[in-house]
Amino acid sequence: MQTTYTAAAYAAMDDDDRTIMLETIRPLDMRAEAAAILTQGEDVEIHTVDGVTILWIPEALRAGCCTNGDTLWTDATSPEDAARRYVNDEMIA
Repeated sequence: MQTTYTAAAYAAMDDDDRTIMLETIRPLDMRAEAAAILTQGEDVEIHTVDGVTILWIPEALRAGCCTNGDTLWTDATSPEDAARRYVNDEMIA
């Protein structure tokens, strides 16, 4: 599953609509990170790969990964690469 959030759409919304848009992101710290990244003008994608929720930043080749609890960040070439790194404990800070 993939959901894309664009910085342009985020900037055009009022606070209530931004809150509603980001409510689909379950880990709360990931939701806050997504809001911060969108505010900086970068697009983000939310993926679910093998039970791992991934906040993917395509322009930066960075991903936040979470199953339960805190989001862990890594360099990754794709959301699938991020999930593999997370599952295999190969995260790159």
